[in-house]
Amino acid sequence: MAKRRDIGTRSTALRDRRRVIAGLACLPLVNSGMASNPGSHAVVKKIGDADRAQFLEAICEVVVPATESPGAVEAGVPAYLAMMWHEGLLPSNLDNLIHEMDRLAGQRLVGAPYARKSAIISAVDAEAFGAASSGRLSEDLRVVWRSVKRQILIGYYTSEVGASKELRYELVPRRYDADILLEDDAPAFSSDWRALMVS
Repeated sequence: MAKRRDIGTRSTALRDRRRVIAGLACLPLVNSGMASNPGSHAVVKKIGDADRAQFLEAICEVVVPATESPGAVEAGVPAYLAMMWHEGLLPSNLDNLIHEMDRLAGQRLVGAPYARKSAIISAVDAEAFGAASSGRLSEDLRVVWRSVKRQILIGYYTSEVGASKELRYELVPRRYDADILLEDDAPAFSSDWRALMVS
């Protein structure tokens, strides 16, 4: 008689699935040449885990704020990002981005008022995702921000909060209807991975 394989709990399986998805999302970084130019990644001052965790929480609070549904902080995304960092799935020069955003804020970003944090993050986001760079942010840091923001969104929309409260979650999909009417404010389905595409 074949021995039954222990596949672990559902939460373990979901966590493992999120790690695989996050790892796959980071694969483009391998081909981007980020690791090929070590001189461009020199960190001025090493940032400790506690300071990095505070930074990740600060940006999560702005990127996906709490509204009618809980935001990224309440969904546990900062802890997810910290795990990604320790697993080597976030860019190695994340600390450089932290220093640069602190410089733009004129202080530690985590200690800035919410409006100031929001303005800095909006400026960095526009620079990173804009068609043309103004030169305020190096290409390396633009790539880092795109990667971090992508992971914030993946972490949020694959969390229980993001998938079931912000999006529409159905454990078992209904029958296929090719042409149905949707209300303008109807939330997207959490099983629709096109919602996670960030260019």
